Amino acid sequence: MSVGKRSYYDLFSAPLVKRYLDRLDRVQDRWEVHFLRRGYDFLLRDIPEGAISALNYLDLPHEHRKTAFAGEMPAMPMTSGEARSIRRGLEHLLAEAEQGSAAGLAPEFG
Repeated sequence: MSVGKRSYYDLFSAPLVKRYLDRLDRVQDRWEVHFLRRGYDFLLRDIPEGAISALNYLDLPHEHRKTAFAGEMPAMPMTSGEARSIRRGLEHLLAEAEQGSAAGLAPEFG
């Protein structure tokens, strides 16, 4: 989340990043790996709507996944190195988001 950018999404960017950090420890299958990577990429590109959408798919129960996507997810398993890299990136984004929320909202949102 870009430092200096104040928006509606800044109100909950830290909790969003925290949810991704929590899910990183519980990734179990290709579906979850795919949407965790996708959501992390959206967070890096400062596209919170995409990160929220990916998190919704990430949290989708197994029995409902076939209605959203038929077939096997093309994602490769996550390596421990990739998980460490994503964790460092998410921790950086979290620190940035918490710093931004401590600075307060822009006048149009305050």
